[in-house]
Amino acid sequence: ATHTLRLLSALLTDRRIILTSRSPSILSQCVHAAWGLLRCGLLHFPHVFIPVVPRKLVHHLHAPMPYLMGVVEGTMEGGVIGGR
Repeated sequence: ATHTLRLLSALLTDRRIILTSRSPSILSQCVHAAWGLLRCGLLHFPHVFIPVVPRKLVHHLHAPMPYLMGVVEGTMEGGVIGGR
């Protein structure tokens, strides 16, 4: 419940949100569920929404605007985006 509230708070305050999972299909479902939290309340997330970021586009995680993106574990090697 605490994680859900923190996620909803981040969505409502236009934060950059990255969800991770080892499984791309579970990741996609979780990102869509997070986005769905807003839609249930008839709210709208007008920012970047990418359920599973392809490895070659991981540099977009440095973007300054709010987003909701899913990243497969291992893409962010060593805890640093893109292995940098």
